[in-house]
Amino acid sequence: MVDVIVTFFLGALSGMGVGGGGLFAIYLILVKGAEQLAAQSENLAFFLAASSCALAVNLKKRRIDARLCAVLALSGIAGTLPGAALAKIIPADITRKIFGAALIVAASYTVVKAVKRSRDGRRGF
Repeated sequence: MVDVIVTFFLGALSGMGVGGGGLFAIYLILVKGAEQLAAQSENLAFFLAASSCALAVNLKKRRIDARLCAVLALSGIAGTLPGAALAKIIPADITRKIFGAALIVAASYTVVKAVKRSRDGRRGF
């Protein structure tokens, strides 16, 4: 039951753009003891499910730039196979460090962006 509650909470955060997908990977690794690659795979599946709700809401409110979405989707698809091949070649401890660094960079960017928005008189994240 705890997993369901944590997943629901992190899904809500992810849908709001807070980074719940990255938090889910951390939860899987630190709390559930999952291996790095397995946690990353589950994290991707989690993100697809969680982002589907946000996508539906944003499509309904017409907040989606179709051209940008297409470019990003195609870029993501193009990077999938090389990324998977690299993940098999690079040792797990190195991928763990790269993933951790990516999370730190993403979190730092989010905090800096929120601070700038608050200085401009806009709200939070």
